[in-house]
Amino acid sequence: MAQTGKSDYFKRTSLFWIIAVTLAVGHFSVIVFAPEVFPFAYLGPYGTFCQYLQENYSNALYILWLLAFAVHVAEALISLVLCSNKGITSGTARFLWFFQTFLFGMTSLGLLINHVKLKAVDAMMARPDFFRAVGFSKCIAGILFVGVFTSLAFAPELLPLSCLGPLGSFFRHLVDNNSDGLINFWWFLLGLHVAEACLALRVCKEKGIGDGTARFLWFLQTLVFGYFSMGMLFDYQPDRPKQK
Repeated sequence: MAQTGKSDYFKRTSLFWIIAVTLAVGHFSVIVFAPEVFPFAYLGPYGTFCQYLQENYSNALYILWLLAFAVHVAEALISLVLCSNKGITSGTARFLWFFQTFLFGMTSLGLLINHVKLKAVDAMMARPDFFRAVGFSKCIAGILFVGVFTSLAFAPELLPLSCLGPLGSFFRHLVDNNSDGLINFWWFLLGLHVAEACLALRVCKEKGIGDGTARFLWFLQTLVFGYFSMGMLFDYQPDRPKQK
């Protein structure tokens, strides 16, 4: 990894975000500009949701696509300003930050924003009991998602669908037409979160987090919030003792 403070500093965004953002952008662009080639019928409840949006809110999707494009352009320009502020003067490095941020947005810009500060934070926190809680906004978003999705799958009568406008109509459509798919997808997400939580224990071991309480907290937090927690653990880069 490139060291902080260098005029040619550049750090590639993680492979996870490269794949995730590429799939999201490609998926969204196809729905907006070429929905006839999108395999709605093969994606279960999610395909139904995408088709519902395309058929009823095509103009809104187009505007949202243009807005997302404009946001990525703005973030790419901001990256050039940050490069100047952080002493990154190499033309190649500045172009790489601009291009990467244009493609991957905040997943790139966040690395640049954290440049210089990251080493100091990691050095301070390089200890066996290291733990960092998920941010409040992500915590609320995760709890709401899990609660709403669980209710849709197992107890839709508890949700005030009639009070949620178009979103409630879509949820009602899913419950009435894809109830088995919702339940199967719920179990799939549960299995995925369990796998992420088990992976968190392995990553703790690799990063020198040996305290039992800290490892349990990482396991539990990742089980509940998935990659919101796992991403912070991946980003933790403690200083390694120098080999003699």
